[in-house]
Amino acid sequence: PLTKTINICLKRLYHGDPDIKPSIPEDALGKLLQLCVCESAFVFGGGVCRQVDGVAVGGGLGPLLANICMAHLEGEFFLKAQHPFGPSCCRRCVGGAFCLFASGDHVGLFLNFISSIDTSIRFDGESGVDGRLPFLDTIIKRSLNNIYPDVATRVKPTDKGLFYNSQSFIPESYKSNLIYILVYRVFHIASSYTIFHHDLQVLKSKFLKNGFSSVLFDLTVRKFLDKQYTPEEQVTTVRRMKVTMLLPYLGPLSVFIERRLAELIAGFCPLVDFGIICGRGRTIGGLF
Repeated sequence: PLTKTINICLKRLYHGDPDIKPSIPEDALGKLLQLCVCESAFVFGGGVCRQVDGVAVGGGLGPLLANICMAHLEGEFFLKAQHPFGPSCCRRCVGGAFCLFASGDHVGLFLNFISSIDTSIRFDGESGVDGRLPFLDTIIKRSLNNIYPDVATRVKPTDKGLFYNSQSFIPESYKSNLIYILVYRVFHIASSYTIFHHDLQVLKSKFLKNGFSSVLFDLTVRKFLDKQYTPEEQVTTVRRMKVTMLLPYLGPLSVFIERRLAELIAGFCPLVDFGIICGRGRTIGGLF
């Protein structure tokens, strides 16, 4: 409900805390928001269509407005309203909410209630099966030996396990960084080291199928764990000026150029924090 969400934004900004009141007039900001998100045009079936409600898929303001709308509903109805069939605990992430109910019969009653608040919003629920409940990027399992549930990384049924191929013509840092961020994700989701080890082996098998070497994977995991448990001591020094240069990726030559430039700048300008980002070179699409 775009109109309602825009009105919520304007009410919070102009009729709430005076310290956050913008300098731009209220009606001007309202018109700007309407121009950004309302009546988006798109092509479908050979014709030009107009979206009468909702934010266009991929729009930058979509997640922000969805979060504002859900936060408003949460504050007005989830927390303030006391219902005998309401959740005893509710934690939300944008449009998804993890709720605990005293009885399974209350789930349908509560879904019907919150879906009746606005006809343009329909809430669906998903209950746990065999002690397992998927939520966002996690799988929450009922533990038999602990009062707290086990939490593991969720692998969707549509996941094909495809990443960069090890022979892709990209900087080597892209490949190691891909491993690093996925290990970071698995580590921070896992609720125990046993689960972390299991999810890590699943992740490793996917990288091996994409041609990555076991040595590279193990070294990246070791680098990540060393950083977690033996953090480097931070030494306060003079603030260095950060300079970043964008160059096309030219294979091993790019690595040599980056290393050589870093050595020269470190020798002559030690107060410069120099870095190079290797982007894509010239493509066929860039000629048109």
